Amino acid sequence: MARNAAKKTGGAAQGSGGMGLGLGAGMLGFVTAVIVIPAVAALLIVGLAPTIASWLANQSPNRKNQILTVLAFNLAGILPYLAKVMQSPRGLNLVMEITGDVFSWLVMYGAASAAMIMLLAAPQVAALVLQMMAHDRLKSIATAQARLVDEWGEAVSGETAED
Repeated sequence: MARNAAKKTGGAAQGSGGMGLGLGAGMLGFVTAVIVIPAVAALLIVGLAPTIASWLANQSPNRKNQILTVLAFNLAGILPYLAKVMQSPRGLNLVMEITGDVFSWLVMYGAASAAMIMLLAAPQVAALVLQMMAHDRLKSIATAQARLVDEWGEAVSGETAED
């Protein structure tokens, strides 16, 4: 009965908390950061724009993994500046300096764009590698078949001579 209800609701009865739970935890952490360290929150708003855009625009079936990949790369680009802000007593003034520097934009958004490039290129590279492996396997099978034919004769090749 529960399976039928889950099928009718599109699987809502099983594991419905996935992305919503992560979003709720993220929002709670962000609200805490706004209250405790507003400079960190301001930098996160500016720096995580590519991740937010990816979250809003991505409609693919593999959406969660793609957004997490962009988030990981994006956080890697923000991390050096986040550390500076957290260690500095200047707070929002330092955030203004960071956002005024073109190089910091390049690092933060460049990291997110590297994730996008990786997401676009990885399937093509994987397909190419698998194709090369299959080609090598076919060559080794043909070599093994030729050795068997040499050793046992033409009868083992599976090809019959028709008159």
